Amino acid sequence: MTLLVFRLALLDDHIDNEALWSSSYLQLESCEPRRQMGEWCEWGAWEPCEFSTCTRSRRRVCACPTPANWNSGACATVLPQDDIRVGDTLKTHTRFVRDSAAGRCIIPFFWEGRYYGDCEKIGISTTPQCLATVGKKRVREKCKPEIKSMEERDVGPCDDWRLAQGWSQTGIPEPARRIISAYSDMGKQCYNPKLFYIQTGTLEPCPEKYYFSESGQRNVYSNLNNLAFSLENCKFACAIDPKCVAVEFSEGFFCNLLTIFGKDKLTRQVGTTTLTKPNACVRKQSTVDPVGYPYALALEDLHAGAA
Repeated sequence: MTLLVFRLALLDDHIDNEALWSSSYLQLESCEPRRQMGEWCEWGAWEPCEFSTCTRSRRRVCACPTPANWNSGACATVLPQDDIRVGDTLKTHTRFVRDSAAGRCIIPFFWEGRYYGDCEKIGISTTPQCLATVGKKRVREKCKPEIKSMEERDVGPCDDWRLAQGWSQTGIPEPARRIISAYSDMGKQCYNPKLFYIQTGTLEPCPEKYYFSESGQRNVYSNLNNLAFSLENCKFACAIDPKCVAVEFSEGFFCNLLTIFGKDKLTRQVGTTTLTKPNACVRKQSTVDPVGYPYALALEDLHAGAA
């Protein structure tokens, strides 16, 4: 009798498990594949130094991975790029890269005094065109409409600065040292996505200052902030200033731009790094024409925001 009851209990348990499985069973439905968002690759190598401004540029592409759809999965843009002001309107070009028969399209570009932000109809052309580089020449070519990639550009100081760790300049006239302190507008610490990947609540976003050229092209130099907290940004400030030949830097305290430097006038100063601008830049910038200098307006702000 006991054995029969045990077998009936097992049977009931099996029936309950079967009912439980049936009630828990889910019918799977086919769905759309997960959208693949694009991610930026690492920055490419720096291009050759432009000695007249002592700057160089680099690029990174949206291909790590490449988005499944350029319209909905393009990489999020971080760095400001040059746009154009037409009348009271600011036109923003795309960052999509396209090809032409002659090679990679240049974005953005000017043709006969007019700005073009992407693959567009130029003059009386019936098909979209762009400028491409062939050797050292730029040629106008029919562009291919399909998107090849997406790019973001960056600018920074040239390399080959000479460094003296723990030294500062002494015995030079006071006007030869432009002091940018950690309390000044350009020297204070703020949130710059190039320096800090995650924004903290303690840092305010850095202000973006726009500088327009005579042609209407807008330039935003995201390096002109955090000067007392970033050695690279301090070097950039000196690089674009033709009169600056060296910097003194102490993180969290100051970025000093020097217009005079003497090897025999160095003194020990713990926590201070002194760097001299590359000789090739100093020689080239000594003959720079201030009229039309690309960083002229930025220098006005830089000099006004010192101390």
